[in-house]
Amino acid sequence: MLLLSKDGQMAVPKAFQREVSNGRGINILITGLTQTGKSTISVIIAWLISNYRFNLNNDLTMIKVKPLLDKLDKKKNPTMKLYRGRTFVADDFGIGLSHREWFQASHKHLNQTMQTIGNEGLVFIINTPFISFIDKDTRLLIDYHITTLHFDKRRKYIKFKIEHWQKNEVKPDEVKTYKHYLRMLMPDRTIVEARSFIIYFDKFQDIIDEYHQIEKPAKDALHSSLNSEADQQQKEDMARAFNVEHYVLEAMKDSAKFETTWHGRKFISLERIKNEFGLGENRGKQVKAAIEQKLYGGNERGVRANASIQEGHGTADNTGTSQVNA
Repeated sequence: MLLLSKDGQMAVPKAFQREVSNGRGINILITGLTQTGKSTISVIIAWLISNYRFNLNNDLTMIKVKPLLDKLDKKKNPTMKLYRGRTFVADDFGIGLSHREWFQASHKHLNQTMQTIGNEGLVFIINTPFISFIDKDTRLLIDYHITTLHFDKRRKYIKFKIEHWQKNEVKPDEVKTYKHYLRMLMPDRTIVEARSFIIYFDKFQDIIDEYHQIEKPAKDALHSSLNSEADQQQKEDMARAFNVEHYVLEAMKDSAKFETTWHGRKFISLERIKNEFGLGENRGKQVKAAIEQKLYGGNERGVRANASIQEGHGTADNTGTSQVNA
């Protein structure tokens, strides 16, 4: 793909347009550190390649692959029109997905989709923080790799580099990828290697603002999902490495968890322990016994007497004798 210097900062998207018009689809991978403009440049390039027909509601999916595949499924979406140059963006692809989900179903479906409809002249743009988020089989389908280098919010530009990935099957089970920078035709007809580019995004502020309106709820949902998964993981880790002392300390941090018997002894019920910490019967009893040991030291007689009153929710009558409620 040859760039033309006369196209200025539009040299890259216009070169992509020319390649699509020649009858082939393009798969573009965009990577880069956080806050270097991956999503912004994805939207801008999609907008320009599609000749301003890129639609955020129909052509953009965030984080997970399934919504993208649903949009491309002609059985599920019979009114979908796939025209040459139609551009789809998978934004923050793979973020927050489990290893199993990501490297099995997601990559398999994406890989198959890119192969089966690639001859229709579609453009896929996938942005993700790291190349390692994309499996080796899917990488074989990537034509161009863009790396974002710098995002200047004040001067409203993004600096990036782009490499062409060319593949050569040297053996039946071995494919080598050769990466090289694009070349640019200069006004004097010389050809030079283009190692980096700058694109100013102030002209595209409307579609960028629209993207951010869609992005926020999707990212909020991701954060909520990740927090839930982290809480569940913590519970599973604690279950695998059961530490009685941990639960004792947690229980004793909050005096509201405890009740008081008629003779002034504090206790926490077995049901409260089980419900509070998600423990089973046996582990709940272990924690309860450890709490009582911590409260009353080695006074085994007092602990046993107190335990029998606690389990029956004991109260006191006027004579001072213990009554156990049925």
